Amino acid sequence: MGTTRGIVFFIYGESPVFLMTASIWMLRRVYDGPLHVLYYETNMELISRVAELPGVTVSEYQPDLTLFDPKKMRIRQAAWVMKAHGHMGQYPYDVNLYYDLDHMWYKPIDMSIFNEAEEHGVVNPWAHYSKPSLRSRLITSQHVPPIPDYRTANGGCVCAVNNHPTIREWLELTQKNIACKNYYLYNNPEETALGILMAMGKIKELDKTWSAPPGKVDDTVIAGHHSKGRYVRDPLWREEAKKAWKEDFLGMDSQFGNEFWYNHIWRWDEIRAGS
Repeated sequence: MGTTRGIVFFIYGESPVFLMTASIWMLRRVYDGPLHVLYYETNMELISRVAELPGVTVSEYQPDLTLFDPKKMRIRQAAWVMKAHGHMGQYPYDVNLYYDLDHMWYKPIDMSIFNEAEEHGVVNPWAHYSKPSLRSRLITSQHVPPIPDYRTANGGCVCAVNNHPTIREWLELTQKNIACKNYYLYNNPEETALGILMAMGKIKELDKTWSAPPGKVDDTVIAGHHSKGRYVRDPLWREEAKKAWKEDFLGMDSQFGNEFWYNHIWRWDEIRAGS
């Protein structure tokens, strides 16, 4: 049996339920390969519907309290750490390509990223900033030992060999970031740890092909990473979300639609049109 490869999502809590339905809809327009959803304390009605989709599997996340306790963390911070922990055997494939749910896919997945991961263990598409930011400089100056060339990493897209030794290092460094008193280290601990390991040469940085911020999307980019809620500003994202809503994909309208999401994908266009 050959090496298994696939894309993985992670969902924690009720808030991302609607975004999950939109993400699966959009990904399936350009990718029909294996997809797995790792979940923790979320809407089980959605999970049961997702599990019925062709080529999609689901499993429940199992916390490892020797590493961290999600109940003692802010939900967003815990979700960031758990999605990294998934690469330690909880994602199902030999090589897993993780995407945050706030991506928009524009073209078929370039599968060469799996080859890169098999060669290097862990790879991270283009760090979002070409020049060191203030946050980068503060992390560089305050981390012990100092990091000479810290890069702001893209925690929203990571491709890795399952249970690779670098993943253990990533989680251990994440633990240290959580425990420290430096806001720039503990506020987003797994992504900061990713950038530190990248600067140390333990994680290979790829170009923006697989994940780029909206302002950097061009014809070479497969997916735009609309972090901090910026997906609602993308007319292409809203248009696809409307299609999924109209078809009631996974109960997007009948089960999970609400005024908040209606305002996000419908009222945005009405407001911009001056209606």
